[in-house]
Amino acid sequence: MTTLSATLRLRPTRIGFLVSPTDMESIRRIMQLSTCLWGGIYNPIIPVCSTIPDAWNTRHFRDPSGLQIAKGYLDFFEPDVFVEAKSGLADQLGLANAKLDFGRERVLPLDVFFAPYNDHVPGVPFGLGIFNLYKDLYEREFKFVARHEHRIALFDSGSPEDDAFIEAAFGGFPKSGPLEVLSQSYADAFDPEKLAPIAGNWVKVVKERFRFPLHFTTHGISRDPDGQSDLRFFVVDPVSAPDLLDLWNIRQFYPHIFPVNVRWMKECRDFLTEFIKANYRPIPGNPYGTMIDTTVQFGRSIPEEDARAVAEEAGLTELPPGAWGFNFGYDPIWRAARDDFVRQPCRARVSVKSIDLALTVSREGDEHVVRFPALSPDFASPYGNSSARWVNVLKFRRYGTGETLALTLPSNFTGKPLSRWRFGGFTIVSREGFVLPQEFNNNS
Repeated sequence: MTTLSATLRLRPTRIGFLVSPTDMESIRRIMQLSTCLWGGIYNPIIPVCSTIPDAWNTRHFRDPSGLQIAKGYLDFFEPDVFVEAKSGLADQLGLANAKLDFGRERVLPLDVFFAPYNDHVPGVPFGLGIFNLYKDLYEREFKFVARHEHRIALFDSGSPEDDAFIEAAFGGFPKSGPLEVLSQSYADAFDPEKLAPIAGNWVKVVKERFRFPLHFTTHGISRDPDGQSDLRFFVVDPVSAPDLLDLWNIRQFYPHIFPVNVRWMKECRDFLTEFIKANYRPIPGNPYGTMIDTTVQFGRSIPEEDARAVAEEAGLTELPPGAWGFNFGYDPIWRAARDDFVRQPCRARVSVKSIDLALTVSREGDEHVVRFPALSPDFASPYGNSSARWVNVLKFRRYGTGETLALTLPSNFTGKPLSRWRFGGFTIVSREGFVLPQEFNNNS
């Protein structure tokens, strides 16, 4: 009898959104949709284009094609399922549109999420909608009289460019379609403070540590430390779709990101300079007096000379030397690691809970079989109409060299999933391990 050791981990479904990097309308819809999904902030936006946008000039890219960039993003993020903003984007990348559990598609159009439905509770075809989480939090915490202020915010609508920035930085709900009602659900559950999208309120939210719609998409989710601990202000032009796409994705490999609207920098002068001064302090326990500094990273659409002028207007050049530093680039996540001497960014590894398993392998006919209970989010309803509501990741641990079973397989997340490895579902092999999308609570 063979016994295998493994770890089973629960995490949200990772949806890869395929979109042209200059398609502002679709990028905004993707950010609004992700606000409505548990774990939505960890859904990557994959740029698919034949011509690299002007904002991503050759200063940042070394001769890759648009297709090579998109495939590099795919390899970095390894999505479980895919949503394309326009028809044909998945075909351009050679993604296999395989059938998932019960014959459902693994690649869906973005419009499906905004189509009318008959159910009175907002539903989604992929992932886990946020409604039941709001309901659970209200019942357990927010319906009672609080001893301390909750400090929860919801931004009102403003100009299109300000709304786009707010959606990327803090989240925003769809303005039409079946998910529009979640804005009212958020208001009913948390009684948020309504704020106008202006510089002063940005300072208020950051300084007083308000929670906002995107914050709740991370509820119950832990992020493993990955060494990327430096604090960054990421300054974007709110009318640049590529900048907003970069801002959305960078939080998946830098955990301490403060989004900044470049048009608000001058108005936020006092807060920015005070914040950077306060952050400039010795690293605790470091015997050499090494100081903690702040990185001010500018979106790639902002020319370097304009960025320096904005920084001067915001008073950053008057700060002590070494307190902060410029960054005009973007980590090349679209490139595979070339050597062991250059530190590469790592995708956020997120977990809700995990268990260690001792799996006894039995024989049923010609097959080797193991059985174990699946993990589910505590707030999820027992049943749903969506596919891949969340996933379990199974990772075998190998002890010794005498095993006759293959415990590791080559990645196939862009190809056809392994459909016959388990009953009523499919299996994806990635660098994480065996990814097992789930639809029902307390399954096995």
